[in-house]
Amino acid sequence: MLEFGDVITLENNMEYVVSGVCDFLDNKYLYLVNSKEVSDCIVAMYDEEAGEVNVVEDPDLFDKVMPKFIDSLNEDYLESGEEDE
Repeated sequence: MLEFGDVITLENNMEYVVSGVCDFLDNKYLYLVNSKEVSDCIVAMYDEEAGEVNVVEDPDLFDKVMPKFIDSLNEDYLESGEEDE
């Protein structure tokens, strides 16, 4: 299972850091940031059973998944108890 902070190597032989994880439509998605070039970010679908990471290339799916990462970050922030006073 991949989690926040894990480092993986994709088919392009580049290392990416898992910088976000969310669930959408019964699938797990990863927000990946290149470990050497932080402007290189990718959204990928993660198949836990097969251990496969597939880059999301469909722009419509990308647009639907991205807000889920923000929602996930907001939930994690609120759960940490670091709300603004």
